[in-house]
Amino acid sequence: TVSGTLTQNEAVNGGAVYQASGTLTVSGGMSENSASSNGGAVYLAGGTLDVEAEDGSLSENTATENGGGVYHAAILPIVLLEMEMTGSSFLGAIDMCGLVMVSAGITLANVVAPRQKSDATAALPGFIINVAFGTFVEAAYPFMFSSKLVFAAALISAGVSGMFVGLFDVRGTAYVPSVMAPLMANEGKGLFFLICMLIAALLAFGLTVAANRLEKNKQASE
Repeated sequence: TVSGTLTQNEAVNGGAVYQASGTLTVSGGMSENSASSNGGAVYLAGGTLDVEAEDGSLSENTATENGGGVYHAAILPIVLLEMEMTGSSFLGAIDMCGLVMVSAGITLANVVAPRQKSDATAALPGFIINVAFGTFVEAAYPFMFSSKLVFAAALISAGVSGMFVGLFDVRGTAYVPSVMAPLMANEGKGLFFLICMLIAALLAFGLTVAANRLEKNKQASE
């Protein structure tokens, strides 16, 4: 449990905290201005993180590669292990749809219909990486964390697409170009995987465009 303030820490993984297993609780404490390659504040090699929102916070932390606040190293190894045993992965399909494609939808929405012009410039590289490489979901974080509506859009899109992944019994992977992902799905499920990916991206895109327009109109009327 972190109950004090951790500031200006540096490490290769986890500027403030490296968590190997168990549950790390941030309660009544903060990590500020910490830096690392992966996980500016916290690097979770395993276990879980519980931030008690009213009292604990992770702010202004930076990472040169992955996860300014938190980097979790468990998902990719689990996906790869599942793929090694079965040739495809349920978590991989969830990752591609509920994370990567949702991020792609949010970033594309901020290219096409941004709240402010500078958002389009920031969103475009993230969208390209999402689609071309099947990774870098962090590209959507600035838009999610600056808007409760966009954050809600991400949760809704991820939940709906995940429901369809389960309904269609899709197995697949992220971390590959999005056009290749359906070809790597379990036998006979490529089209269903593509449908799940499109549901995630289009729903996130539409909801984010609507959220951006609502917030722009609200700002204009103030």
